[in-house]
Parts: sequence; C-alpha cells; structure tokens
Amino acid sequence: MITMKQWEVHVPVGEQRIGYVGENLAYRLCIHTDAPEDWVYRLDVRYSSGQRDFLLLNYTEGILWCDILREHLENGRIKAQVRAVCGSQQRHSNLFDLEVDNSLLSARAFDRTQPSAFQQLEARLAALQQEAERSSGKAAAEAERAQAEADRAGMLSARMPEPRDGSWWVYDAETGGYQDTGEPSRGQAGPAGPQGPAGAEGPAGPQGIQGERGEKGEAGPQGSPGERGEPGPCGERGESGPRGEPGPPGERGSAGKDFRVLDYFGSLALLEEAVPDPETGDAYGVGVFAPYEIYVFSESHGWVNNGTIQGPVGPQGIQGEKGEAFTYADFTPGQLAELKGERGETGPAGPQGMPGREGEKGEKGETGPQGERGPEGPAGPPGAVGASGEKGEQGERGEAGPQGPPGVDGRSAVRILSGTLATAAWVDGEQRLRVPGISGDPLRQLVFAAPHPDCREGYYADGVRCAGEEADALLFSAEAAPERDYLVYLAILEVL
Repeated sequence: MITMKQWEVHVPVGEQRIGYVGENLAYRLCIHTDAPEDWVYRLDVRYSSGQRDFLLLNYTEGILWCDILREHLENGRIKAQVRAVCGSQQRHSNLFDLEVDNSLLSARAFDRTQPSAFQQLEARLAALQQEAERSSGKAAAEAERAQAEADRAGMLSARMPEPRDGSWWVYDAETGGYQDTGEPSRGQAGPAGPQGPAGAEGPAGPQGIQGERGEKGEAGPQGSPGERGEPGPCGERGESGPRGEPGPPGERGSAGKDFRVLDYFGSLALLEEAVPDPETGDAYGVGVFAPYEIYVFSESHGWVNNGTIQGPVGPQGIQGEKGEAFTYADFTPGQLAELKGERGETGPAGPQGMPGREGEKGEKGETGPQGERGPEGPAGPPGAVGASGEKGEQGERGEAGPQGPPGVDGRSAVRILSGTLATAAWVDGEQRLRVPGISGDPLRQLVFAAPHPDCREGYYADGVRCAGEEADALLFSAEAAPERDYLVYLAILEVL
C-alpha cells in the first residue's frame, strides 16, 4: 500500500510497477494520505526519456487516486512527485520512483502533444455528462443535482486548457480561475523510439529469372588462421646448394663507452651517501686497500658488485731519484710500538734476472818488449792440480752494458697527527673524524691509525677500527658502543 504521511510518500518494495507498455485502464494508482480534502492534487512525472507530464488526482475518503491510461505508460523508471494547490498555497511531496515494464505487443510509440491531465479532464467531463443524462429520469432532487453537474460539466467544457506565455493554464472550479501548470505548451521533439522487433518471415516468393553475372567483388578480409595441423613426416635431406656471395658489410657501430673508475670509497654505504643520483654505467671502487671491488650502477638492479678487476702487469718505470734515508727518530716510542705489526710470512723469491750480453772477442794484440825481472815474492799456498789446457789469447775489454732497471724510492713523506673519537659522536656504530689533509685516495696516501697506550685495551675490546677514508675525514666503526673517548694517533704517508 502506497502512503503519504505529512507529505512524505512511501512506496513499498514490489508496488512500484504501475503497468506494462500498451495497457489501458488496467491499473488504478492509489495513495493513502492524511492530507486535507479541500486541496487540488496533481502527480508530476518525469520519464526516463526526459519527457515530463502531470496527472490529476482524485480525492476520496483519504485516498488520492487516478486510473492509468495507455498514454501514461512509457517503458522505464518514472520519477514522480505529488503537488497540491489551494488558492495561492502550494505544497510538494518527496520524489519517489514508479516503474513501467515493456511489452512484446506494444506497437504504438509513446507520444504526447499535451499534458495527460487534459485527457483526464475530457474523460471526467464525458463521465459527468453521462451521469447527468442517467439522472434525468430520477426524482426532482436528483434532477437538480444532475443539472448542476451538467452545468458544471458545461462550464468546464467551455473553459478548456489554454496556452499562455509558453505554458498550459487549467481552469480550477474550486478557485473560479485559471491556474498555471508550469508545463510548457509546446514540447520539444522526443528521442527516437526503440527499434521494434523483427516481423515474422513471410512465405518464399516464386523463383526469379537468372540475373546477369555481376562484376567481381573485392577480396574479402583475411580469415582467421586455422588450427595448427600435426607435423608431417621428415623429408629426406636435400643436396647442399651453391655457396652464396658474401653480403655487404654492415654499418659501423657507434663508439662504445669507455670503462673508467670514477672514484674510490671505503664502503658501499659511503658510496651511496656520496653519490645519491648515479647514472647507468657509473663505476666506483669500494674497499680500504687494493685490490678494490668494482661496483657498477644498473637502472634495474642498483649497485652491482662486479668483483675485483686486475689488469696486466705494467712496464717497469724509470728509476726515481735517490731519497734521503728514512729514520725512526721522527716517531715516539709509543708510535713506533703501534706502527709495528706482526711479522709477516716470507715472500716468494723474485724472478731470475736475464744474463747480460757477452762481449765480443777482441783481436790479439802485439807482443810487448821483455820487462825487467822483478824481486821474488813470498811462496804462496799450493794450488789444486788442474788439467793442462792451451793458453788462450788475451781479449780486449768489452763495452759497458745498458742501464739497469730503476730502484725503489728510498722514503715517502710522513705526517703524524692525532684526533679524539668522542663518545657522543657515535651514530649507529660509526663516527666520521675530521682530519684536514686526507685526500680520500688510497693510491696517493697510506693512513695508519692506532690508539693511545692508555686507552688501547678498551679501543680493541670495543672493536674500533678505521673503516674508510674520504676527503678531509676518516670513517671509524665500532662493534660495541664505546663508553669513553679514545685518543688515536694517525700516520699519513704520502706516496710520491
């Protein structure tokens, strides 16, 4: 049951359908309401096609009702709203949904040139006229009532809806004047109706005469490939064909990118911190001492460790100038004790040098004059008896051989510095100690770090060590969080 309480319309689930397309007077829409009786009620509707309409609602004992005509049934969902007018007052209900389902035999298109309320007025006038005629034979009281209804019907028929200012105006017997409905007097062209169902196939006609042969049509589109058949039996091997002529040489490829190590860092973390935006193919060395591991940046894999790269042994360099002798007087006893490492294993013997070129045998010189007899010398120890051989001729002195390979440099420049690893400066087991003069290039400098003798035990117990270097700084790491400051000595050897 559809209800309207306090101007709020409620449509239960299952009662939204008001008919099927093509039906006529098959459904009566009833709305049970508490609204007053002395108002004029209309039902404004908007169909799914966008077309608008309104229907007049009758009021009988608390029920607003109207019969649904064929012209009201357009397929689809309908937005509806009750509108009430009493003099200059006007009220509206909430919007609610109604539905019309399609029908297979609905051949008539839904079309309307004026609001449905006008057709309802015509139907009401016809009903009043019929009622007046049926009442003519009744009693005088009934005749007067019928005459009044007939007069009222005549008045209504004489005052048909009129178009004014672009909208329809309807005469309201209650107010004794015309009321503006707000509906346009000339509707816009509605959208094209849906395609009707195909008609039944008619009987076959007689065979026509043979027509002339038409022109050849264009080739049809490529058909889809068929399923792959089973492979056929292997055929016999054919004879080798003649050797083809060599093809033309290909175009010269673009020059490849030179492989170059851009810089060196003590660890991968230092590399990632120093180079936040690398390019594909950038290569860097990582490690404290050579040989260094080469990391190459890839767009899809990030930094990739390619291991160490060891090139062939280079040629012997020229001999450097002789340096001054290195003495240990530059170091304190404590520094010498820290710089002294454990005894290393004996290195392998170097390769045997190539023998020098033997000089050419000189020509025999002329016999010189007999010299005077000298004094007799002391007797020497007896020598071993050797085999007697022929006396050879004296050769001339050969030319000097080529210059030998250069020797090792006698000394590198050494600097002794010190620094303090503060307890509060450790961050996640790492601390960067600023040391002006550190180049960050292990090929140019050798850096040794050792603790002061007073803090040596705690230094090694906390696992403190120099983990890397960079420009003007050394990177230290610790396995345990140090609880005291450590004074460290730094020996910096410049490689000349």
